[in-house]
Amino acid sequence: ERIEAYHVIEHLPNPAIRNILSHWNSILVPGGKLVVECPDVDQVFREYLAGNENRLFNVFGLQRFLGHIEKVKLIRGNSIETIPAFIEKQPHLLVSLLYLDFDLYEPTMVALRHFIPRMPKGAVVAFDELDNPLWPGETVAMLEYFKGLNLQIEKLPFDPYIGIAVI
Repeated sequence: ERIEAYHVIEHLPNPAIRNILSHWNSILVPGGKLVVECPDVDQVFREYLAGNENRLFNVFGLQRFLGHIEKVKLIRGNSIETIPAFIEKQPHLLVSLLYLDFDLYEPTMVALRHFIPRMPKGAVVAFDELDNPLWPGETVAMLEYFKGLNLQIEKLPFDPYIGIAVI
């Protein structure tokens, strides 16, 4: 009756979007609804940085189920320092999906050391620049962190550098 895609389509490669929309439309029941939400992220962050903190939260979920529960927190600063501080303040935190796009070794390793222990079996870790010769840091950190663990990484067909693994 209804297909909802919140903040999904902006992550898909342009050539695939038309096919995906056509597929969703083809599987909808007659009279069904397709809801696609995609923010103007640049504008959202401009407004947020100008002092409108509610703008970010309005885009990322206040209007949806359990909208009163904070779903997004933007933390300014150097991730090498802010990730450990964030984790220390969140003893209850579990992570189901970790998408890393640091490109560099040190912030990637800090994220792995702090977030992976919070990930239950079946959680997914994704790397945005895996095996990219221009940005080797993410790959080096991944290889060091998971050394000897036989992590099975799958590549996505639409991007040669994104790699995902189920923990």
